Amino acid sequence: MEPVDLVIRARYVITMSNPMIIEDGAVAIDNGLIKAVGRASEVLSRYRGEEVINRDRHVLMPGLIDAHTHTQQVLLRSFINDEKLALPPIWTKLLVPFEDLLTDDLAYLSSLVSVVAMAKNGVTYFIEAGAPKPGS
Repeated sequence: MEPVDLVIRARYVITMSNPMIIEDGAVAIDNGLIKAVGRASEVLSRYRGEEVINRDRHVLMPGLIDAHTHTQQVLLRSFINDEKLALPPIWTKLLVPFEDLLTDDLAYLSSLVSVVAMAKNGVTYFIEAGAPKPGS
C-alpha cells in the first residue's frame, strides 16, 4: 500500500465525474494533492493514510477553491463585455450603480445563483471578495 498523508472516508463522496455520487467513498490526499477518489474499499486497499478521518454521516465534496468572487454581481455578468470593460473605471460606471439597485431579494437571488453555478462547476469553497448586502 502506498502511504499518504490523509484518507477521508465519508458516507457519500460527490464528484464532477461518473459516478457523481459514491456511497461509502474515500479520498486519499498526499502533500495537499488529491491522489485518489473512489469507493472506500478501493481507496483503502491502495493507500494507507498517516491520518484517517471517518465521517460516516457526512457528504465529502473534494473540489476547487475560488479565492475571489462577488456573488452578488452574477446578475451583471452577462451585461459586461470587452467594450464595457474598457470604460475607465468600470466600477464607478457600472458596478456601483448596479449594486445600488439591488434589493435584499435580488442580492439573495444573485448569491444563490452564484453558489449553484460554482457547485455545478466543482467549486466547493469560495471567498466573497465584497458584496453590497453581506447579510443577504
